[in-house]
Amino acid sequence: MDIVQKKTLELHAHPLLERIPELPYDCPERRALVESIRSEGLLQPLLVKDREIVDGRHRHDACRTLGLETIPCIEVEGDIADIIVDSLTQRRHYTKSAIALAAMPLMQAYIAAGRARSIKALENGGSTDFALSAKSTDTHQQFAEKLGVSKRLVGYAQDIFKKLETLGSHILDNNESVEDWVERSVYQEGMGLGTVLQGMAAIEANKSGQAQQGLKKREQYEQLIFKHLETSNKHFKHWDDLSFERKATLLNKVPDLIKEWPTEFLLSVGAQAKKEMSLRNTANPDEYGA
Repeated sequence: MDIVQKKTLELHAHPLLERIPELPYDCPERRALVESIRSEGLLQPLLVKDREIVDGRHRHDACRTLGLETIPCIEVEGDIADIIVDSLTQRRHYTKSAIALAAMPLMQAYIAAGRARSIKALENGGSTDFALSAKSTDTHQQFAEKLGVSKRLVGYAQDIFKKLETLGSHILDNNESVEDWVERSVYQEGMGLGTVLQGMAAIEANKSGQAQQGLKKREQYEQLIFKHLETSNKHFKHWDDLSFERKATLLNKVPDLIKEWPTEFLLSVGAQAKKEMSLRNTANPDEYGA
């Protein structure tokens, strides 16, 4: 394949590649890559399609950090998902769990590309048996075989992504989101996907428990407020039994109490009180000086 020089600042990651998490900027691997390119130059060209990087995102960033104007690239043809999956399986610093998780966003595109190939082969007069076989087997099992991992790991990765849809942005006690925790655990610490799933299940259960606790507290508060209102209503039945002086003392305290009421509650009570006074004035005009 011919190597061509392309302007560093004009290159950007292919949308499919962007779905794969990058290594942290301050990790040892990325720092070592910058120093290696600084001293020896870029030994492995990027794989690109036009201006989109298919493989070599970290190398591109290192070259940009070093201020290199151009970068050696190889133009590729074919299914981008297939190429990215191939390059992903060659990352020796990735565990099988890391490969399965990183490749998961590519699975549907990879399967779709495989099916498109089988249909094209059929249209070009290829074997019907081959086309039907490709269509039926180019699924989770073939994807797992392509990655060199077990189908169970692919299933774990799918389950993790499903849980991330609801848990991803949830903040843990260490101020880290669940999504960041998953990526750190798998890509940096080498944790297995089964263990990660167990951890996510515990987070989910704890989050659910917290939500139920909060709901229970809110229900308790509602009952408490209603109880106070009922008690106040009962006490007002003795209003006429109080002397003028006692009534005046209590009335002077009312404004201070009202200041603590929620605005929404105060407006609603005020509207209801106005309506009640209107009804009473209509029913007993002499009593209220109407």
